[in-house]
Amino acid sequence: MADEQTTQTAAPASIEVRLSSDKLRLLVSVPDPHGNLNLAASRVAMELPPLELADPPDTEAIAALLGEACAPGENLVEYPLVEGQAPVPPRDGELQWQDDYFAEGFAVDEETGQMDYWQRAENRSVCEGDLLAVLLLPRDGEPGVNLQGNEVPVEKPGSDRLRAGKGVRTEEDEDQIRFYAGIAGRITLKDGTVSVDNVYSLKGDVSISTGNIHHAGSVVINGDVREGARIEADGDVLIKGLVEPATIVCGGNLVVGGGIVGDEEHHLEVAGTVQARYLNEVTLRCGGDVTITSQIDHSRVSTLGKVVAPRGRVAGGRLELYLGGQIGQAGAAGSSGTEIVLGHHWQHEAQRAERHERLVKLQEAREKVADAIARAVQQGALDDERRGTVMALKEKLGQIDGALQRELEANREADDAIASGARRELAVMTTTYPGVTFRIGSTATTSNRQYDMPRLIALRRDKVRILPLGDLNQPD
Repeated sequence: MADEQTTQTAAPASIEVRLSSDKLRLLVSVPDPHGNLNLAASRVAMELPPLELADPPDTEAIAALLGEACAPGENLVEYPLVEGQAPVPPRDGELQWQDDYFAEGFAVDEETGQMDYWQRAENRSVCEGDLLAVLLLPRDGEPGVNLQGNEVPVEKPGSDRLRAGKGVRTEEDEDQIRFYAGIAGRITLKDGTVSVDNVYSLKGDVSISTGNIHHAGSVVINGDVREGARIEADGDVLIKGLVEPATIVCGGNLVVGGGIVGDEEHHLEVAGTVQARYLNEVTLRCGGDVTITSQIDHSRVSTLGKVVAPRGRVAGGRLELYLGGQIGQAGAAGSSGTEIVLGHHWQHEAQRAERHERLVKLQEAREKVADAIARAVQQGALDDERRGTVMALKEKLGQIDGALQRELEANREADDAIASGARRELAVMTTTYPGVTFRIGSTATTSNRQYDMPRLIALRRDKVRILPLGDLNQPD
C-alpha cells in the first residue's frame, strides 16, 4: 500500500482514484484541483462507482474536500480524501515488574567494570508496602468499518497472568492489578504465584554459588558461611554451622551454632545479641549481650550489653563491655595484649564526636558575629543604619549563645545517662593470667601475677582493683 501524501510539486499525469489496501481510505491524485474545482470533482466522482463505496460523496462534497485539501497551485498525490472508521486495536495484558527481582547473572562494578561473583544481579529483598508488580489487564479492541461498509475485525488481546501468594496483597481497578509486599522479606515467583517470605532459609552453605544474601526479614542458614560472603538482614540471623571470615550486618539477633573466625577485612554488626561457640580474630559491634561457650581470642568486641562466658576465656585483643559480665578465664599462659574495658559505650564515642563538631561550628559562628560587632563599634558613632545592623548582630549572638548552652546541657545529660547506665564490674570465674589490662574510664590496672581463684574486677577508691570474688565482693 502506498503511503498517502497531501501535495507534491510534480503534477500527476492524470486524475487517479483508488482505495487503500485496507479499504479504509479513498486516495486521490489530482493536478492543482483549484484550477477548476467543479471539473476535478466531477472527474473524481466518475471514478467512484467501480469502487462500490457504501456512502459515496456527491460532486459538491468532493469539490469542498478538494478545496480544503491544498492551496491553489498545489497538487494532490495519493491524498486520503475520505476515510472509513478505523478499528481500535486491543491492548494486550502486560506484567510490569517494578525491579529486577529475578535478574540473572552477577553485579558489575561501575568503576572497574569487573564482575562481582559474590553479588547476584537479582534483588530479592523487599520492604513492607513496596509495589512489586503491575498487571495491566487486557482490553478488547473495537472493529472498524471500511468505505465499502464492511466490518474490519480486530484480534483478541493477549494476556499475562500473576497470582498473589502469602505475604502479598493486591489492589485492583478496571485497568490493572497492583501487587504489594504485605510484609518485609524475600520475593519469590513459582508457577505464576508471587510471594514474600519473612524468613529466608538456605539449605546449604553461603558460598560463591549462592552469592551474598540481602534480606529484609530473618535468615536461616543450615550450613556454613564461607570466606568472603556478606549477609545483610533486617531480622535475626541463625547460622547452624560455622562462620569463616565474612561480613554480617544483622538488624536482630545473631546465633551461630559453631564458631566465628574473622580477619581485618571483615566485621560483624549486630543490633541485638550474639551467641556462638567461639570468636577468633573477629571484629564485632553489637547492641546486646555476647554469649560465648568457649573462647574469645584476639578479637575486638564492643557491646552495649554484657559478655556471658562463664566457662570461656578472653585472650588477646580488646573487649569493650557496657554492662560488664562474667567470663571463665582472663588471658592465657604466654599470651599478651589482652585488654578489657568496662562501662564503655561504643556508640557514645561517635555521638560525642558529632556533638563536639556541632559545638565547634557554633563557637566559630559566635566568634564571627562577635568580631563583626566589634568592628562596627570601633568605627565610631553609629548612624541609624549601622545601629540597626549592630542590634541584629547582637540578637544573632544571643541566639548562638542560647544554642551553645542547650548543646552543652544536652551533652552533660547524655554523658550522665551513659555513665549512670554503665556496669563497671566483671567476674572472672577461674583464672586471671599476668598481662591482662582492665580499664574503667581513665583508670587502668594490669595483672602482674596469676590469680587462680574467682576474682571481681571493679573500681574501688578510684582505682581498678582485682578483688577476691566472695560474699563481700559480688557484681551488681
